[in-house]
Order: sequence, then structure tokens, then C-alpha cells
Amino acid sequence: MNFLNRAITSIKRRPAKTITLLLLVFILGTVISGAISVFSAINTTDANLRRNMQPIVTIEVDMLGWNEYWMAWLDNSDFDWANFTWESLDIDINDSSTLPPDERPRLQNLTATDVRAIGALDYVAYFDYTISTNLRSFELDQYIPTNDWGFEDGELRWFDVRGTSNENLVQIEYGTLDLVQGTQFSPEDLIPGQESSVAIISEAFAQTNNLTIGSTFSLYSVVMYPDEYGFTDGWGVVNEADIYAQIGMEFEVIGLFEIPIEPNADLNRLDNPRLLQINGIYLPNWVIEDIEIQTAAARSAVWDSDSVTMDLPFWAWELQSTPSETSVVPLFVLDDPLDIEAFITAAGALLPAHHYFVDLSNEFADISSSMAVMQNIANWILYVACGAMLLVLNLLISLFLRDRQHEIGIYLALGEKKVKIISQVLIEIVTTSLVGITLAVFTGNFVSGIISQNLLENELVALYQQAQADDTFGGGAWGGFEQIGITTTTMTPEAMLEAFDVSLSLPTIGLLYVACLGVAILSTIMPMLYIVRLSPKEVLL
Repeated sequence: MNFLNRAITSIKRRPAKTITLLLLVFILGTVISGAISVFSAINTTDANLRRNMQPIVTIEVDMLGWNEYWMAWLDNSDFDWANFTWESLDIDINDSSTLPPDERPRLQNLTATDVRAIGALDYVAYFDYTISTNLRSFELDQYIPTNDWGFEDGELRWFDVRGTSNENLVQIEYGTLDLVQGTQFSPEDLIPGQESSVAIISEAFAQTNNLTIGSTFSLYSVVMYPDEYGFTDGWGVVNEADIYAQIGMEFEVIGLFEIPIEPNADLNRLDNPRLLQINGIYLPNWVIEDIEIQTAAARSAVWDSDSVTMDLPFWAWELQSTPSETSVVPLFVLDDPLDIEAFITAAGALLPAHHYFVDLSNEFADISSSMAVMQNIANWILYVACGAMLLVLNLLISLFLRDRQHEIGIYLALGEKKVKIISQVLIEIVTTSLVGITLAVFTGNFVSGIISQNLLENELVALYQQAQADDTFGGGAWGGFEQIGITTTTMTPEAMLEAFDVSLSLPTIGLLYVACLGVAILSTIMPMLYIVRLSPKEVLL
């Protein structure tokens, strides 16, 4: 009888030991299977969430990093800031010509040149950038849902304007805004240097101001004569005599959009992102850039005006500085949402200092943090279960072999090679383990699916309820997307759980078998040394 037949016969004739081994492999294999199932489910869920995520990325300023850099510069500078007094400076604080050279570090702006360089990467389907600012009007009114607050007569209204360099607004393409009337921008609208331009506004804003498709209105950047504090922007009630210059343009309405509003949205808050969007105005970038350049020149010129006779503190003169290039907020649309991390890595070298990329993964930040905790727990369970399985099977197999030392001695006395005896034992262990692992794969997956989903649901519901109590959960714009006009809605617990997938895939099943069988085979290494050292003479005498 060869060693293969002996292995099969041994399994049949020792049912108690076979069942004991089978149960141990099944129990420990179930734990290993559950841990690997959770690990696989988390990776699959993360991929599902990212695959369904809009593949758009923007850039924010790292203000925390910049503040740390600024404080480090102060600490290392030669200036004695701790004992600073104005009298310690040999300057006339009302005369900017006596100021010492300004060597302070400046935060570098993200420019259109930077955006175009990043947009040239292969991951990018197309890109756009927004120049955002506030323009003023005496005639237009903001859309206000109630009469709880409003503007006084003679008060300059401010309006949030955002630019684009594309014919089609990304906000409309991705459903943040719904175009209900009119058209988007044409190629001709994006050509700079025209005397008038076009605009896309909300339907609610248009109704508030009796505007329709084809109507015109004007917006201005207003430069005031400096007051005693050096301020040159008009806020509140303004007398025309206080205005040094109005830089603006006439705009024709070519499109009206609508914004979906959440049922519980508080539009009485001035800072509500939805309300800001309703009163927002979309223009070509060149218009905003041209107005800003002219405004900076006017702000600089007003200080030389004969009407400015007051002595101003020297810090106020910084208001006349003209920016070298306008700062922009970009939007990159990628071909594949799964390429976001690779894109961020590749584009990192092209970013100015103290800037970083932001994507829409914040939508599922809660489930990501919860899954990260579950993954750590699953990893520890996996390590402990593998260690326990290795130790228990090692001891069990060693005991089994000691009980069979007389049988093994006979095989050796009859001239059987030790390799074949070891192969026989391995076949017995692997055959029994395969049955236990097969049962454990599906049992562990089923149990881990129920437990992990319940844990995840409880944690998500708790986070959701806490966030509602804090009024920080739900729709709204955030970060760099707020400046672009892209609003995001944090996923509900139900929507997050729908993406949680604990189903078994072929790679996962293969990994389960490899892990469990690998541990079972490793468990036989130490007992095999017992067989190798056996002498038939010592066993049979």
C-alpha cells in the first residue's frame, strides 16, 4: 500500500482525531475568514465609493502650514519683535518713504499658469479655473427669502461673482446648477477686450430684479477715498462724493439657472452656501481679471489724489499694492475617479508652496473613518487567529504523531523513506484542513458580514445624530469647492451602507484558502522534525 492510500485509510480509521482536527481548523478558519472578509469588504467598498464619486479635484491654501512657516520666520528673524515699539523704528509712521525694506515672506498665489501646467497631465479630461471676487451695485437687490434682513437705501449691495474659461460651466455639467432658460457661454463670449459681456444668473435672482433673458445690468468694483483707517472699499451706506472710481461693465443675461434646495435649509443665514449661489453671478474670467487689474491701479492712484490730505498710518499704504498676477481657484475633471490619488501624487511637484489638493472624498469621510477602525480591528483579529491556529495545530499534530510513533517505526523498519511518511502526514492534514476551510470560508463571511454591518450602522447613525445636533452634517459647500460653486452633500448612513459590500470574490476566496492552508502546513514543520529524528530501533525495542 503506497503512502497516498495509507493517508486515506488513516483518515477513515481515526474518526475522533480527524473530527478534532476538522473542528479546530473550522473554528479558527472561521475567525481568519471573517477577518479577511472584512478586510476585502473595506477595500471593495472604498473602491465602490470612489468609483461613484465625481472625479473632480480642486486646490486649497494650507493656511495652517503657512501660519507655522510665518511664525518660524518671525522666530528666526533678526528683528526684536518681543520688545518692539513704534519709537524703536527710526521712521515717520505717517510717511511710507521712510519705511525699511519689506523682507517678510509672501504667500505665493496659485496662478492660471500653474493650473495649465497641472491640467496638461494625462489623468485630466479637462480643467477650468475660477477667478472669484465681489462686485457692487446700487440698483440690484439680492434674493432674500424672508424680510428678516435687507439693505438700506443708499447702501452698496455686494454680489459674489465667479469666472470661467470654458463654454460649459462645470457646475451645470455636474448637476450642481440646472440651466432652466437660455444658453451657456459661446467661444466669442470668452474672448477678452470687449466693451460689454454676458452673465448667467439664478432664476430667483432674476425675478427679484425683474431680469429676463436679454436684459442688461451693470456691476462695479468701487474704490473709495481713504478714510482715517486707510480703508478704500465701500461697505454700508455710501455717498457718491466718497467714491473715487467705479470700474465695471454692462452685462447681458444669457442664461438662468436653478439650484436644488434642501427642505430644511436655513436661507436666512447670510453665509448659507446655497443662498450665496442663488445670488451668485457667473462671468467670463477675463472680465473679472480686467476689472481687478483696473481696480488695483485705481486703488494705487487714489493715494496720490489731491483730495487725500490726511496723514495715514504707514500700514494703510499696503492697500495700494498691485498684485503681480491674479490668484485663481482651479477645477480638474479626471477621466477616472480611481485615478485621483495617482493624479495628486503626479501633480504635487507642480503646486506652489503651502497649497494642497482636495477632492470630494469628504462626502464619505464618516464611513471611511469607521471602516479604518474596523480594518485595524480586523487586522489584529487576523494576526491573533493565525498565531493561535499555528500554535494549536502545532501542539495537536505533535500529540497525534507521538501516539502514532509505533506505526511510524514499523514503516521505517520496513524501509519506507521518511519523505513518504512526511508526505502521508501532510496529505492527512491538508485533506482534513481543506474540508474545514471550505466550511469556514462561507461561515466566516456570513458571520463577519452581519457583525461588521451592524457595527458600522450603529457608528454611522451615532455620527449622523451627533452631527445633526451640532448642525454640521448635511449639504453645503466646503473648502475650495465653495469658491468654485460646487456644493457637496454628505452621504446618509443608508447610502453609505448600500456601498458596503461583503460578498466573496474569487481573489478573496483564493486568499482565504492560501492563508488557512499556509498556516496549517506551517503547523506541521515542527512535528516533522520528530519524524526525521525517529529511529526504528528505538521505537520498536
